[in-house]
Amino acid sequence: MVKHLLIPTTTYHCCVNDCQIFRLEHSDNIKCSVCDEDRYLTNSQNPRKTFTYMPLGPRLARWYGTDNVCKLLYSKQEVANGKLGDFTDGSIYESWYEEGGVFENMEESLTVPLALFTDGLNPNKSMATQKNQKHLDPYLELIVDELLTLSECKLFNTYKGAPCNVKVALLHVSSQAALRGCPYCRETGEYCKNLHKVVHLSNRSFLPTNHHLRSDTTNLHQRGKNLQQLSTCIPTKKSMT
Repeated sequence: MVKHLLIPTTTYHCCVNDCQIFRLEHSDNIKCSVCDEDRYLTNSQNPRKTFTYMPLGPRLARWYGTDNVCKLLYSKQEVANGKLGDFTDGSIYESWYEEGGVFENMEESLTVPLALFTDGLNPNKSMATQKNQKHLDPYLELIVDELLTLSECKLFNTYKGAPCNVKVALLHVSSQAALRGCPYCRETGEYCKNLHKVVHLSNRSFLPTNHHLRSDTTNLHQRGKNLQQLSTCIPTKKSMT
């Protein structure tokens, strides 16, 4: 009854070792061209592994094609007060709409900046037995191919009552960084034998009790709160091993 109201999905056959997805030039293959593993179960036409993909295009079309959702895209932002309340208040976001930016001369409501996070990605719903895929590139190729087609697309805008050109761009990518506490300074972690994983000591700790930010009520949103009551919480190497 509601199937026609749902966003369509596409199911692909993929290699059991995540080497490739059987599509495009590989759509008729019965074996993986990389590791030579069989595509189907023995004496069956059922695939050994599948991947269900929800395309971005239909979701964007629903954003702009649904009246109450499209109105939210045109809602006015609160008056800037000089403080960072969201990433849209930052200079990096504003630079995207300036001369030379990826959304130069574009109306903000007709742009879709995207972020891609691949840490913990589980495309085959096998997290209980396999935490990380051996290869993510075949799955990311689907997103890249669609982003190229959506870089500038025409969608019906219910707010304006006419088709409009919408620009989509991938502007941030964050992947797994298990061996680094910080992707910028690349601090190396230490292996904890009790937890059986790499840990980064003191990467989440309170500010020192005498830090100047604890008494700064001018630049912080939480005015009037006595931050001096927070005690430091810095784990030691001895407690982690």
